[in-house]
Amino acid sequence: MPSPYSAQRKSETRLLQSLLPSGLASLVVHGLIITITFLAIRGCEQGVPADAGGEEFRTIGLTNLSDNTSDPTDTELPPADETEPVQDGQVEPVPDLDAAVPDRAPSVNDILNPSDRTAADVVSEIPEVTGLGSALPGLDPPARLIPPKSGQRDGGSQTPSPDHTAFMEIADSGQRIVYLIDTSGSMHDGGRMELAQSQLLASLRMLEAHQEFQVIFYGDAPVRMRLRGGARDMYRATVTNIDLARDEIEAVDSGGGTKHLPALMAAVRLRPDVVYFLTDGRDASLTREDLQNLLRQNAAGARVHVIEFASGAPESRRLTWLHQLASETGGRYRRVQL
Repeated sequence: MPSPYSAQRKSETRLLQSLLPSGLASLVVHGLIITITFLAIRGCEQGVPADAGGEEFRTIGLTNLSDNTSDPTDTELPPADETEPVQDGQVEPVPDLDAAVPDRAPSVNDILNPSDRTAADVVSEIPEVTGLGSALPGLDPPARLIPPKSGQRDGGSQTPSPDHTAFMEIADSGQRIVYLIDTSGSMHDGGRMELAQSQLLASLRMLEAHQEFQVIFYGDAPVRMRLRGGARDMYRATVTNIDLARDEIEAVDSGGGTKHLPALMAAVRLRPDVVYFLTDGRDASLTREDLQNLLRQNAAGARVHVIEFASGAPESRRLTWLHQLASETGGRYRRVQL
């Protein structure tokens, strides 16, 4: 007769034999699940490089690339040959805007002869200057551009400084300004008259409304400019008067001879502060006696700035009567080669 213990062992053995197939099946299933999960994680790791160039795990197998554009949906990239990647630590160069800004006003030579010139060429073209100031091109004496006074309407835009104007690159100040312009036949050559007219209009537009001006054209005899509304010794530099003066200046033509002394006398008798005297006729020179007489008539002590249009090299370094006139009145002399 079998013992109770033997019967219990047989019962347990039969139970294990019945459970073994289901246990092996469960083990296989769980092993497959673990293997599939591991392979899925490995597939996510082999994705697109992240911001720093490495790799990162993403739960959905995607990565977000850093993009500075405002539209996150724009994923189109330019071709590789049109872009250059910026390396870490590099800064994109900024263009030098200051280098493109000119540091001086163009000279008369720059306007008349635009070309690619060396520094030596520019120095050789600096006009001969005597009297006050230096021989450097541009406005002389140097002046800071400032806007017109508040609430005041003038005939132009900005002027070098209060009560200043400039003619043929010579700047000066004064309440009463007279322009004396040679209109003899030789002024027709080389565009001299056209240059004189354009520079004269530019100078008038720099005047302020409280300043006064007059323009005297001369060949054989001086002719004062007469604006519509009546003849006057001097005209205020209002917008209306400068517009009227423009019409008169543009209508002037060259012709006739050159008689300097009557024209200079007519200019200084207006008692101006400044006279801008432009001529191309050195030959009809004034004697020393003529100069002394002219200086006596210059009761207001006007500064006479002399601009000479000339061609070719100076015949001599000796001072001419034009140099002396500028020097003895405290003005400047400038030779412009045309």
